[in-house]
Amino acid sequence: MSLFGIAHRTSYILQGAISNVTHLMEGFIDGLNSRRPALFNIYAVCQPEHGVADFASTHQSKLAVEGRAYPLIRFNPDEGE
Repeated sequence: MSLFGIAHRTSYILQGAISNVTHLMEGFIDGLNSRRPALFNIYAVCQPEHGVADFASTHQSKLAVEGRAYPLIRFNPDEGE
């Protein structure tokens, strides 16, 4: 979904994960302060559906980012090329 938003080059895009709180919070602040539409695509594990223990959702999120299954992206068209 994030790549579709980036392809249009008109919206602020944040793709983040709950394991990277700094990236997530900075992205939220930048996106909410942007004068453009913003898309926030956040990876958060659904524990019952994915069979993950209550204490392991941050760890699963970290594994998805480190394994490059869900890369962290911040795209701001106002920043230029």
